[in-house]
Amino acid sequence: MPLSPTGQISFADINVELGRGSTDQIGLNEAEAGNYGAINTNSSSRPNGSTPNSINEWRGYDHYAQSLTEYVGSGRGTTAQGACEDTTNSRTFYSNCGPFDLGSGCTIYVDTFPNPLTGYDYVVLNAVTYNVNSGNGQIISLSGEQC
Repeated sequence: MPLSPTGQISFADINVELGRGSTDQIGLNEAEAGNYGAINTNSSSRPNGSTPNSINEWRGYDHYAQSLTEYVGSGRGTTAQGACEDTTNSRTFYSNCGPFDLGSGCTIYVDTFPNPLTGYDYVVLNAVTYNVNSGNGQIISLSGEQC
């Protein structure tokens, strides 16, 4: 789970985020240099690597953040036809899956934070309509509807 963007964080928190034991010895210089694991550049917040190093630079860091693929000209809807019609609004969505592995189990996000697409049963990405879980934005299947 990402480190808190506000409030207190500890060296133990940083260790755990890096996949280490909470009581392992840690140095900020070594951590920022990637000695305990490469700094994930997909994280929207990350230490800057400049000295002097500060524990505050780790606020919001997500060692497991995924790269997101952008899909422009997309649509959403409560029906497959509605999602097709919504593509005229040229919405931009994001997914943790690329265009060649997009399918069941991938999640659709409305932004890069990432916040999942919720409240809609269908989404159109690259002119293909997918049935999605309206509660968490995860693709269930191809809908078979052509736009």
